[in-house]
Amino acid sequence: MKDYKFRILYTSDVHGSLIPDNFSTMSKDQKGLSRLKTYLDSYKDDYLLLDNGDILQGSPLMNYWLANETHSITPTSQVMNHLGYHYSTLGNHDFNYGKRILDKYIKESNQEFLCCNVFYKNEYYCKPYAIKTLENGIKIGIIGAVTQAVPNWEKPNNITHFKFLDAFESIKAIVNEIRDKIDCLIVLYHGGIERDIKTGVPLGRKSSENEGYKIANELPIDILLTGHQHNETEGVINNTLVLQTTHSAYNFGEINITFENVNNQWNIKDKTGNIIKMNYESDILTEKMLEILVDDTNKYLDQILVTTDGESLLIDNPFEARLNNHPLFKIVNEAQKWISGVSISAASLPNHIPGLKHLISMRDLESTFVYPNTLFVIEVTGKTLKMALEKAACYFALKDGIIVVDPLFVHPKVEHYNYDIYSGIDYIIDISLPPFNRLVSATYQGETINDNQIYQVVLNNYRAIGGGDYLMYRDQKIIKEINMTTAEIVIEYFKNHPHLLIEKENNPTIKH
Repeated sequence: MKDYKFRILYTSDVHGSLIPDNFSTMSKDQKGLSRLKTYLDSYKDDYLLLDNGDILQGSPLMNYWLANETHSITPTSQVMNHLGYHYSTLGNHDFNYGKRILDKYIKESNQEFLCCNVFYKNEYYCKPYAIKTLENGIKIGIIGAVTQAVPNWEKPNNITHFKFLDAFESIKAIVNEIRDKIDCLIVLYHGGIERDIKTGVPLGRKSSENEGYKIANELPIDILLTGHQHNETEGVINNTLVLQTTHSAYNFGEINITFENVNNQWNIKDKTGNIIKMNYESDILTEKMLEILVDDTNKYLDQILVTTDGESLLIDNPFEARLNNHPLFKIVNEAQKWISGVSISAASLPNHIPGLKHLISMRDLESTFVYPNTLFVIEVTGKTLKMALEKAACYFALKDGIIVVDPLFVHPKVEHYNYDIYSGIDYIIDISLPPFNRLVSATYQGETINDNQIYQVVLNNYRAIGGGDYLMYRDQKIIKEINMTTAEIVIEYFKNHPHLLIEKENNPTIKH
């Protein structure tokens, strides 16, 4: 019997990029599932099409639909059905809108959803795995899993009755159950890779958020498809082929497997993998399906909110914006203090954002505040507050006497968003001092912050529950939740302050 060739295709971290439209620049980018559709139409042999999660969140198109069109079919389901996806797992951001939206997405999608480490009311929320039998009898097993760190970031109300078990142990249990029953085993893991593939040297901070290296190195699987970190990766770990795409459907993974039949037993003779750019024409029918939604989204985004004077709110360099306390931080902090009535605020910004023009539209805000975070007001001791300031100061490092970003915030995953700037307190940090010993002074209303005194702080929900390794905030007393996104809060702030003079705030003081 001659060899048999089979292809696996996968996407990950699509983040709502269903079509090439860039809603910030009003142009077309080399991205979008509509471009993948053109590639699929050109391929005539059988294949499996998989998605690795984080598809619901991350684009103005999806933001608009979620706010206005939840009665209609989920756009992600509509497009994925058109492309013919076979299996999907869940990503951490797919929980951002709660169970109702997630249920709707799953119900309206034709593909099977697989996730072996997420339980709802003590039962599997999705099937843990599937076995696909090809026409010639080859059996391919697919296991789905998501990083177990979801509760570290997600609003508790969005994951009520959900349990997220250890991804490695959950995958291991399924591998032990099905390995002998199949000819090829694929793990679809919405998590990243915690070690350098070639050297095995640990990457980033030690945590259980990313376990890709451990999974590939210790479990008898054939292919590990990863995501979450948005780092393009192709490699082999202990004979396991490992891939990772970037984000927003700028590329996809292609795996080619050659099977050979020896004594009526199919074995993998060869397997190769590549990350392929979306350099294909956009499928017209896919775009046509979303045409009305795109038009409505653009009309919404074109609304002008406010005119500003003074300092520019555009951002050219994400690091410089943080080092020099870009005025946009002040806008966010002032808006958060205004809507909460609290005088201490912590603000962060997404990794790469254009900032705002002096004539600010909805489009500008949607492009700048891309995450659906809401606000919490929490009570903390002065000691806890100072620990958080020290954690934020870890963002910086010294190299040849110059302040730079600490490498842990850029590799293996870019995490500029895990640096916070506080308003309502005055503080000085010295980067020449060791991490967690850099806070020189911190005062509130002219008085030194007291370790034992209670302070109220307004900050986003991600940070309030310890996201970004701000573990000192976990389990603090929550005074209230403001169930509005950052974009919505800033919009309301602008509506109530229609003519703003933008001034830079020289706080904190960063020295070395």
